[in-house]
Amino acid sequence: MKLISLNIAQPKTVVINEEPVLTGIYKLPVQCPFWLGKLGLNGDGQADKIVHGGEHQAIYS
Repeated sequence: MKLISLNIAQPKTVVINEEPVLTGIYKLPVQCPFWLGKLGLNGDGQADKIVHGGEHQAIYS
């Protein structure tokens, strides 16, 4: 397996159908190393931690 891109971001609020929605989908590639901890990449965030993130979903390839 070859790592092509490492993408991180904090969740942000966008407006969909005139309603504010918190999302973590707008991640951008980074060029420097980032620490991977038990709960994910340092500096990265998820909007809905019930179904994203956690010890068993810290990173996907």
